Amino acid sequence: MDIAIGNVVGSTIFNIFFILGASAVIYPVQVISASILDLWINILAGFLLFLFLFTGKGRRLESREGIILIFIHIVYIFML
Repeated sequence: MDIAIGNVVGSTIFNIFFILGASAVIYPVQVISASILDLWINILAGFLLFLFLFTGKGRRLESREGIILIFIHIVYIFML
């Protein structure tokens, strides 16, 4: 379980900072206004995952927390 979470978090951080940064060095990256919602949803989901994992009991993602994350995903899909 720890390896899976580390893989997801590590991959996300690598993609955001290294790949996006390297791309921006080669060619400036423009942020369109339509992607602002996606950005805020990702920030919210990342913050909640961090909050759930590091403030809970035993660094476990419990059922109610998983349901909250799934609910956010479903709402996001319907908003698209």
